[in-house]
Amino acid sequence: MRHILIATFAALLTVLPVQAEEPADTIQGVIVSQLDAFGDNDLNAAFAHASPMIQSKFQTPEIFGRMVREGYPMIWRPSSFEMRELQETDWGLVQPVLFQDGVGRSFEAYYEMQQIEGVWRINGVYMREIPGVGS
Repeated sequence: MRHILIATFAALLTVLPVQAEEPADTIQGVIVSQLDAFGDNDLNAAFAHASPMIQSKFQTPEIFGRMVREGYPMIWRPSSFEMRELQETDWGLVQPVLFQDGVGRSFEAYYEMQQIEGVWRINGVYMREIPGVGS
């Protein structure tokens, strides 16, 4: 099922770069802030960057943190990451991020962003491994 969701999401991506720098800088700052919070084990701060839908789904910062730690170790403790160009899609703004995990595998993450009362929040992350890149 996860592969179907990723394939469906990837098919909906319309590669239209967002021209304005401000939303890109702000959105990237939110993602970096969440990654820093994971690195500091500050689950409350990491959870605060999630949209209300994500917060209601996972209910507590601890449950959310466990899901990321166990399901997305490349986000929990990336060896490195690199922001790509913000894209406008049928679902709204999506921030692609390239991650490398601790054993050298590369992944591409698509952060679905949602603006709520003027604040950008992460409304989901769709991940795929990039075959043949890394170890």
